Amino acid sequence: MPRYASNTAVSVENSMREIRGLLRRYGAEQFSIPEDLRSGAACVVCRIRGRFLRLEVPAPRQEDYELTPAGKLRKGPVLRKAKEQAFRQRWRALKLLLQALLEAVEDGIADFETVFMPWVMLPNGQTVGQAARPAIAQSYETGTVPAGLLLPAAIKK
Repeated sequence: MPRYASNTAVSVENSMREIRGLLRRYGAEQFSIPEDLRSGAACVVCRIRGRFLRLEVPAPRQEDYELTPAGKLRKGPVLRKAKEQAFRQRWRALKLLLQALLEAVEDGIADFETVFMPWVMLPNGQTVGQAARPAIAQSYETGTVPAGLLLPAAIKK
């Protein structure tokens, strides 16, 4: 199955502009889109409903695009074009994700805290999702819930 927007012609810059518009429309007070120029990765950081969120857009890895779907080797400009297309696709997917989540919250289908919890930034710069991932993996490996993974109110006795 092809990825969403895999053939999009919408530039990364236009997707970023649309994301800024979405965030404004749904009440974001602050936002930025910092980029790591060495890796090509980027993220959206915003403050909305009193929480700072960080949603990352990892750069496509070159090795993922060195071969065509038919197995032919891509080089030079053809490889660069495939990576650029992948980055455009990722930004369109992020815009779709944000739009769907924000609309679900607005319509009362889901609450903000639950939907955006994985991307809430903690004071140390990690997101809740990054901080919880090792404890969740440990829980599945051991069959027990590590102390501190769940808040006391969420633990049923």
